Amino acid sequence: MTLDDVHIFCPTSPAPWHPSIDITRKALESVFEMLGGRPTVSIWCDFPAPWVTRKDAAAYWDYVTTLTRARIGSVQVKAVWVGLVGLVREFITDNEHPVVINWQHDWECLQPELVDAAALVAEMCRPSSPVQYVRFHRRGLSIASAATYVKDSLVEAPLWEPIQAPHGLPLVPSNGWGDSPHFATRRHYHTLVRDHASSHTDASGRRGLESRLGQAYKHAIREDGFRAAHLRWGSWFYGSLGDGPYVAHLGRAATKWRKKRMPA
Repeated sequence: MTLDDVHIFCPTSPAPWHPSIDITRKALESVFEMLGGRPTVSIWCDFPAPWVTRKDAAAYWDYVTTLTRARIGSVQVKAVWVGLVGLVREFITDNEHPVVINWQHDWECLQPELVDAAALVAEMCRPSSPVQYVRFHRRGLSIASAATYVKDSLVEAPLWEPIQAPHGLPLVPSNGWGDSPHFATRRHYHTLVRDHASSHTDASGRRGLESRLGQAYKHAIREDGFRAAHLRWGSWFYGSLGDGPYVAHLGRAATKWRKKRMPA
């Protein structure tokens, strides 16, 4: 692996700690520590959503200005609100690196020294790799967390099975898809993510990504069985069963803050 193989995509939007950039800086620095250096970084700043107050918007624009001056990465600023799905779609068009690290502005890697990023990226760069998407768990790894519930009483094929990861990588197969911190291949983003992400979102701008991708993957599992679907989606958690959490939210939870402000 070289850092030239990697592009960090950091989406950001109004949050309770603005105008400070400390949370975003700490989040990205934890990724740099995990990688052992700084690759290409692009920070995508959405326009404030319609429900954002003038006061919160002013703090956000001060944050964007400070973020640009800090030169942590290239800063892309939207002129209209597009939501997380819109940011992802534009990033897909912009990105040419073989491996994407999707790391939102308020997540920290708790155990960067335990992540063999070089081996993971090298594997994901192989054209035939079964590893296409690797998520970091925030609660610890168990079979229950790796195999999220798939409701279908008529399914006979297993909805989750243990699968050995290539080259001894510490990975646990997953039957889910989420937008929490993850590595993914350019191919995964240019096919599955682009094809299934929906512009029909809720007020948060998030629902068209995580829920749609998760539903599409689970539909494939119900139709084709876990092994066949997993071969195409290449979805894994990083770590071994029994491991503790690898990531955590920084600062005041932005999700709760947003929900208090969004229209019912």
